Amino acid sequence: MAIILLPAVVLADDSAAQIGEKGYASLQEAVDAAEEGQTITLLKDIVLDSTVTITSGHKAFTLDLNGKIINSGQKVAIRHSGSNTLTIIDSSGNGRGCIRSAMPTRMREGTIYLEGGAAEDTVLVIKSGSVQSITKQLRYFIWAMAA
Repeated sequence: MAIILLPAVVLADDSAAQIGEKGYASLQEAVDAAEEGQTITLLKDIVLDSTVTITSGHKAFTLDLNGKIINSGQKVAIRHSGSNTLTIIDSSGNGRGCIRSAMPTRMREGTIYLEGGAAEDTVLVIKSGSVQSITKQLRYFIWAMAA
C-alpha cells in the first residue's frame, strides 16, 4: 500500500463583504442575501461596477464600512427603494470608512442612518464619518427631499 502526500492548495478568499462568517464576492450579493437585523461588513475597498440596489420590501440591515471605501465613480453608490432602515456605520475607529461618489446615495422610503451619502424622500441622520465628492462641479452632495 502506497500513501502519497500532496501539498494542500489553499484558495485565497477574495470576498468583498461578509455577513457573519459567510463571504460574498460583491457588495450587491451581500445586500441581496441580508436578512432582518444582519450586518454586512466590508472586507476591502470596493470600486463599484454598477449601483448597489436595495429592492422594495427588503429587510432592515446595517452596512459596516469597517474602515474601507466604497467608490462608485460617476454612478450613484446605493439606491434604496425599500421601506426599511439602512444603517451605515464605520466600526473601525480610524474614521477612514466612507462612500465616495460623484452622485449622492438615493433613498425613496424608510429611514437611513449614514456616515456618508445622501437621501431622497426619507429621514437623514448623519452620525459621524465623512462625505466626499470626487468632482468639484457637484453643487450638492447631501440631498434630502420631502415626500
